[in-house]
Amino acid sequence: MTKVFWIAVAFTIYCSGNFFLFLYSNNPVKDNEYYFQFTLIYSTFTILKNICLSIGIFIKEPVDTHKYPDFITQNSLLDTISIDKEN
Repeated sequence: MTKVFWIAVAFTIYCSGNFFLFLYSNNPVKDNEYYFQFTLIYSTFTILKNICLSIGIFIKEPVDTHKYPDFITQNSLLDTISIDKEN
């Protein structure tokens, strides 16, 4: 799993978890039970997001050493190929 995967998972969890919460937030915040549930859900998804982001930051990605054969270097792939056309 790569860093990009964990960062994408973090924001997907955060956005999907809080999307319906914010749609439902037209209830008054003065209601103590609603305020407690809102805080609990929001905090849970924020903590999950932060955990996934931390994993994404601290994970070591494997180095692919066999990407190019020994006789082909990365710079040799940047050379242009010209094709002679007969007129």
